Amino acid sequence: MPNEIIGRLFKFAGEKTGQGQNGPWINLTVVFETTTDRFPKKVALQFWGDRATEIKNFQPGDELRVSFDIESREYQDKWYTDARVWKVERIGATTAPGATYVNTQQAAPQQQAASGYSQPASAYSQPAAPAPSADSFNSTIAPADDDLPF
Repeated sequence: MPNEIIGRLFKFAGEKTGQGQNGPWINLTVVFETTTDRFPKKVALQFWGDRATEIKNFQPGDELRVSFDIESREYQDKWYTDARVWKVERIGATTAPGATYVNTQQAAPQQQAASGYSQPASAYSQPAAPAPSADSFNSTIAPADDDLPF
């Protein structure tokens, strides 16, 4: 039964290499932060061989869909579980609902097009909300004739 998560590449946690009977091998542990859960979780996944080489093309913050299999094995009466990735694909230009990630790699200074109009720096960037003024803050305070004890 394949499993899948959609999330942001959080960080590369460790790489192991070695020499086996069939030649050299590589294992890369990568941590993802889920973006579809109400409470995001961090999940460490194992990338082996070609998948380990492939994931190095991505950067922390990239939104990915990762398919993996879970497998457990016993060694000296202890159980170890791996989540081995078998497919990685980049999510399109849109972010997950409710995500606040700003894609800084695609953000570029505004460029002047040939027709003379400016293009926005990035589809992800949003103007900063203005800071509240002192007047707007004071207007939210309850009047002095309020009979509440607090």
